[in-house]
Amino acid sequence: MNGEYNQFRAKPKHLQLREKKPDVGAAIKRQISGQIAQVAARIKIVEERLETLRTHIELVDQTLIDKHKSTVSEINDLQDSVRKFKADIDELKDFSERLAKRMENLASKEEVKVIERYVDAWQPLKYIKANELKDAMIPILKELGVKFKKR
Repeated sequence: MNGEYNQFRAKPKHLQLREKKPDVGAAIKRQISGQIAQVAARIKIVEERLETLRTHIELVDQTLIDKHKSTVSEINDLQDSVRKFKADIDELKDFSERLAKRMENLASKEEVKVIERYVDAWQPLKYIKANELKDAMIPILKELGVKFKKR
């Protein structure tokens, strides 16, 4: 009977309050723990996505740096080529100017025909022998810069 009496006996109020609060508190704790676990899982997913984005951004950055370096290199190569082309063009201009000056000093076809008619009319071989003419003309022509083929 002692055991039965204890069951039906009223408990003091301070003990009754303690027993009810832990039940409500435990439920709230479980609910908060569940919410914290959900938030932690979401944070973990967000962190993983951020890490993936960081990796992707690093890859894009490295690719851009490599592209920039290759573009700068190509631009430098093009600038070198342009400089060489300009030098070649200047050289060709200089050559064409020298060629034009030399051509100004040459006799025209008509002038050569006129001289040929005079030579035919004078017939200089009557006055001088071929060897004498050759010996007299070679130094003069060499002085003018005419080159001869050796026979």
